[in-house]
Amino acid sequence: MTDGSEVKKYYLKRLISIIPLYYVWALVNVLQNIIVKGSIASIHELILFPIEALGIQSVYSSLFSFSHNGGSWFISCLLICYFLFPLFQTLTRSISDKCRIYIIILLSSILLYSPFVQHYFELSSLYSNPFF
Repeated sequence: MTDGSEVKKYYLKRLISIIPLYYVWALVNVLQNIIVKGSIASIHELILFPIEALGIQSVYSSLFSFSHNGGSWFISCLLICYFLFPLFQTLTRSISDKCRIYIIILLSSILLYSPFVQHYFELSSLYSNPFF
């Protein structure tokens, strides 16, 4: 992906394949929660709307018990990774192989170390985090 038209085409293909179905599913779940659970669910849905609309619910794993967040974290991870991919690809093309190896070692170390931190401090699961 070297020019703007390729990046635009990349984003358009991903958005067309994921976003419409995600928004329909999110809307059905929101309406179902409001109808079944009443006014408290309405407040929750209103507060969560920006997070749902942007598809960043995987960043807030503690919210998985609200609405449909527990079922849509994967779509959120896809959206975040699809958004960042062209940036990462551009960055990695502009650095040397030696620097790429150092970055891979650093990121691998973080991936290997993080579960110990998560377990020691009894943090929520790292499984749904887009970085991991």
